Amino acid sequence: MHASSFSTMHLCPHEEALALLQFKTSFSIDYTVHHCEQNYSKIESWKEGIDCCSWDGVSCDNVTGHVIALNLSCSFLYGTFPSNSTLFFLRNLQSLNLALNDFRLSKIPPEISLFTRLKHLNISYSQFSGAIPFHANYFDGNIPFGFAEGCGLRNLNLHGNQVDGLLPMSLVNCRMLEVLDVGNNNISDTFPHWLESLPHLQVLLLRSNKFHGSVQSTKESPSFPKLRVLDLSSNYFVGALPVRYIENFNAMMDPHKDGGSPEYMMVSTKANPYQYSLVVTWKGFDYELQGILTLFSSINLSNNMFEGEIPDVIGKLSSLKALDLSYNNLTGHIPPSVGNLTNLEWLDLSSNKLGGENS
Repeated sequence: MHASSFSTMHLCPHEEALALLQFKTSFSIDYTVHHCEQNYSKIESWKEGIDCCSWDGVSCDNVTGHVIALNLSCSFLYGTFPSNSTLFFLRNLQSLNLALNDFRLSKIPPEISLFTRLKHLNISYSQFSGAIPFHANYFDGNIPFGFAEGCGLRNLNLHGNQVDGLLPMSLVNCRMLEVLDVGNNNISDTFPHWLESLPHLQVLLLRSNKFHGSVQSTKESPSFPKLRVLDLSSNYFVGALPVRYIENFNAMMDPHKDGGSPEYMMVSTKANPYQYSLVVTWKGFDYELQGILTLFSSINLSNNMFEGEIPDVIGKLSSLKALDLSYNNLTGHIPPSVGNLTNLEWLDLSSNKLGGENS
């Protein structure tokens, strides 16, 4: 009887199981959507009468049974994502991964803000479109969704959709944010200086959008104190390279500062830890890193309109593994301090106006 009582605690609530089953009926399965390693859709295991905590892609709290993580990446889902989706009944959700599906250019639903406990959101390569939704008080006006004071997001990945408009300034409310990836979209905005105060931000990917203007810090205090990966490539940035930021990239300066063995960045939920992945671009090709080592550091400012000289301070970023400043309007000579980058594996300074540049 004790064992039976214990197992009952793990059953997901009936209303949450029904919400997931209703969500399942919202989409068809199309195995041509993406090329994935598995050849089945995770939702095929979702059947009435079976504890939803045992369904593929579903993780529950060990005590309450509430659904707290949903990983439907590469599940071949095809169809319009409804704004009134029953998915939003899962109010205890901490991790949501809808990557690599096809939602037919649906708007990102503002109701995502109902997930007040969300730490991880990945909707990359899922054919979402439009501006990141806004709300004031309740989904109206010009304050963006889900980024209210106390926002607990640690990983926000909107990569590879057709998101446009501005990057929401209320992201500064997500004080625990570690990874922000909005690459390969149509966002038109200036550089988000206001992110520089986020104390835990380690990865910032803005590449292949329509960001423009200069990239210069407006603060005297240290900026981006923990940033390890910066990718601003293929935008319309102008002016000098961001010297003041580079001077404060402390996490890129000493590869052995924290001591110990390298670890993978991950966000933990009560179910399972989620390991961050990252797509880096090198000489026009994308390379996916299934895990991001805490010692990995890279800067990609290629294919913009930066001008002026490469600052000597670049040589202080001794933990850099990759540096790409190609396809800009940089002039002068390559500073000798580049020779201090002894951990560098990738270097591209080509297609500039440098004296003695590499090819």
